[in-house]
Amino acid sequence: MPYQPHPEMRTPPEDTVLWRYLDFAKFVDLLERQVLWFTRVNALEDPLEGRWTDSEIEQLRSMPPFTIPTSPPVTIPLLNTPAIETLRGTALIVRQATFVSCWRAGSHESMAMWDIYRREGPVIAIQSTVELLKQSVARYEKPVHIGEVKYVDWNDACFSSQLFAMCVRKELAYAHEAEIRALIIDFNGVGLMSAPAGLEVPFSPREFVTGIVIGPREKPWVANLVRLLASNHGLSQKVTNSNLLRPSEPT
Repeated sequence: MPYQPHPEMRTPPEDTVLWRYLDFAKFVDLLERQVLWFTRVNALEDPLEGRWTDSEIEQLRSMPPFTIPTSPPVTIPLLNTPAIETLRGTALIVRQATFVSCWRAGSHESMAMWDIYRREGPVIAIQSTVELLKQSVARYEKPVHIGEVKYVDWNDACFSSQLFAMCVRKELAYAHEAEIRALIIDFNGVGLMSAPAGLEVPFSPREFVTGIVIGPREKPWVANLVRLLASNHGLSQKVTNSNLLRPSEPT
């Protein structure tokens, strides 16, 4: 099923450059199993993901009981409860049913992202574009939405009745991520102890990856091994070393 636009998501131009920063183990897994991992929103590290802000909660407390429309529709038997309880219950379901794959947009590398992802070991970044991301998920069984994350002041965010908008926004402190999200809505397994922590979407690295960049703090063996792995998996894309920490002139 092809990419589908979503009213709460602004999809950037197709030639927008995307970066996916990966530790070495996840890079190998990407090549070996050829799947993109979509994490369930309530399993992300940021505890504010998909949640109401303090100002929104105050607005909800003053609202009369009501039901909220969602797209796709969700049936919640809370017709006569306070608005805040109705929405909290629905928001919980939306956080369990929404899965995201996170990318960074921009033509340049980010030193902050290199350092964040290096916590687990050597870090590699793969490059692609919005157009290729759309193509890579075209055969998935459910619609995939792609859009920019909105960065908001968590103390002064505007209330929206569209709960899925809460899954494509983050606090201003994360604005350096310049994040683009691919998003899948899947209500299968919601509320079950066996609900998946994420979804795997098959894709072809050879058709999707436009470049591979080695982190600026990595030893030469990392680059050599990445080039060997890329060659063994049929990737002819250029493997380069980040030069962010390279002196501008001889010392």
